[in-house]
Amino acid sequence: MKKGIYGQFHYRELGGGRIEIDPKWVAENIVTVKLPGVNRNVQVHRLARDKFIQAFTTIANSTVTVNGRKMSLLSQVKTFDGTWVPRHVNWNANNGLSNHSWGIAVDINAASHFRYVNPGTEPNDPNLILWQKAFQPAGFKWGNSYSDSMHYELY
Repeated sequence: MKKGIYGQFHYRELGGGRIEIDPKWVAENIVTVKLPGVNRNVQVHRLARDKFIQAFTTIANSTVTVNGRKMSLLSQVKTFDGTWVPRHVNWNANNGLSNHSWGIAVDINAASHFRYVNPGTEPNDPNLILWQKAFQPAGFKWGNSYSDSMHYELY
């Protein structure tokens, strides 16, 4: 499987949409980083590390005004739901591999954001705000275009 600059790897199916990636590729490409603000150690692709740090440094150090009230951008992160998870899209082996398999994606506020966010009618949605303030400037795409507004991934 080839994924541009993030490399290719061999894998085997584990069932339930999960995969096991060649351990050599994992050792050479997946690193652990502590994300500012959420103060979590997560695994990401070594080439994505700086972009994750950039986005989460912005989240940790910025404020946003919602409904006339100034608050921390970090307050918009209700749940942090995963980065490197080797699997198929939607845990379905009939789908292609998820970008989580390369460690170049993150899910935020998953329980309430497996849906489309309408920027025109939901301007104060936390995931829209996170997209605009932190993830887009760091070079991430947003999964909102395919009704997965919890999902941010690198190109």
